[in-house]
Amino acid sequence: MEVETMCRHNLPITIIVINNNGIGGGVSELREGKAPPPSVMLPGARYEKVIDASGGRGYFVDQPDQLLPALTAANEGDGPAIVNIAIDPRATRKPQQFDWHTGRT
Repeated sequence: MEVETMCRHNLPITIIVINNNGIGGGVSELREGKAPPPSVMLPGARYEKVIDASGGRGYFVDQPDQLLPALTAANEGDGPAIVNIAIDPRATRKPQQFDWHTGRT
């Protein structure tokens, strides 16, 4: 509903979704006959479509060369936008000097 409110008031907000197909490790495909873990969203969920339904602008990115044009269009257009960036479900975190940089303790 926050997205609908952003659209109704034409707020200049860009939401960035880093989409690994779910919370934690995510899954890359559903296995026939097996339910996915409850923390996993459907593979390939198109979060940018949520804002399309409310009159905003949605962008989907699944290739590195699509990122800059999508971010530019989202930030230069009128009103709210969502940029849904699909990443590898098995992507690991970049090593950090301090554990608190990654949220791990």
